[in-house]
Amino acid sequence: MKTGKSSTYAEFLISDFVSLKTTTSTHIFKVHKALLDIKCKSITPAFNGNYTESQDSIYTFSDTSHETLARFIEWAYRADYTEPTEDTDGDTSTLPSDDEEWSTRPQDTTTGDQSRPVHHSLLAHMDLYIFSDVYIIPELKALAFTKIQTGLRAMGRPETPEQCLAVIALLRLASSKVPLDGSDILRWLAHFAAYNFDILRHQPSFHDTLKLSPDLTWEIVGRLKPAVDPPWPRTCYSKNRYH
Repeated sequence: MKTGKSSTYAEFLISDFVSLKTTTSTHIFKVHKALLDIKCKSITPAFNGNYTESQDSIYTFSDTSHETLARFIEWAYRADYTEPTEDTDGDTSTLPSDDEEWSTRPQDTTTGDQSRPVHHSLLAHMDLYIFSDVYIIPELKALAFTKIQTGLRAMGRPETPEQCLAVIALLRLASSKVPLDGSDILRWLAHFAAYNFDILRHQPSFHDTLKLSPDLTWEIVGRLKPAVDPPWPRTCYSKNRYH
């Protein structure tokens, strides 16, 4: 099985180890350097140049969480990653501060998979999407996007308060970290929000999210249908139209 155009598993398994961690990590991850060279080319120069990382063989990610880094490493070896379960904390480290209360809300297991709280998996996928966007990992970015689409497609309509808040937290995280220009995921999420606008609009946090992200608001509004009736009574409208 190939991991690159010319590198095989046997070749990277005999390569040296380097260490990866975050600023909040309680322990260090060991990764084969040859595998990292293939999967995340953007940080490998740090190990090859005259940098602290090269001397210590440790790279610290200052802009992500321990859980997201762990999933990236799992993906590097397996081409997939394990999604959060009820016993696994969702990666909410990059949520805006006014969404901190989200982590204390009841876990939602109403989406069909009783072992997968929707807010945990959606935010974990979004964190990996952001991570792969920052560190230029297109394969992982595409996988995370697909998993977000799959999760929201399975949800369909956010029928519970917990599902609504999960979608809103996802929208806020995406709009605060991903630029709209050339972003398929923000346009896709805006389409999903417009489809469920009649439900989401009853949540105050949805209004707050729209205020914080004018670009996202514009994308959502552009997909809404015009009002069925004019602001005046229909009888008045008919008289003005035909006489």
